[in-house]
Amino acid sequence: PTTSTTVALAIGDALAMTLMPIKGLTPEDFALNHPAGRLGKRLTLRVADLMHKDQDNPVISPQASWIEIVGAITKGSLGAVNVVDDKGELFGIITDGDLRRSIAKIKPTELEHLKAVAIMTPNPVMVQPDQLAYDALQLMENRTSQISVLPVVDKHKRCIGLLRLHDIAQSGIL
Repeated sequence: PTTSTTVALAIGDALAMTLMPIKGLTPEDFALNHPAGRLGKRLTLRVADLMHKDQDNPVISPQASWIEIVGAITKGSLGAVNVVDDKGELFGIITDGDLRRSIAKIKPTELEHLKAVAIMTPNPVMVQPDQLAYDALQLMENRTSQISVLPVVDKHKRCIGLLRLHDIAQSGIL
């Protein structure tokens, strides 16, 4: 009995795959019927669904001190902090890697005078909340220097969140 059921499933799959183009079914149609699957998530899961926002989105000013930067990154536990201007617009991003590099370059006695603007990455790669999470993953991975965190901005470039590669991986779209 198990052989006949397996053969029936294989024939059913073959028929379904043959009829898909004839019926005009697309991967998007498949995603609507199977939203919890990998393909469904790749075509439906948005940055807004995974990003850290509000209280979970640490931000600092460009004039924040090195101690404030360390505190914000530590408190947020995201490995990065967004740098925003007085209008809330994204000015840059500082990652824990930027912190380590600053320690390596600057004398310990001078760290207390260091400001965020001196170690941040200006004009970072960013995403918007309505973008697909899978597209954000491609932005992170398909580049010369891979990145693991992206600022999320609205259409006015106001910083509204932070998206981590870790959160995308946990979502099940890989």
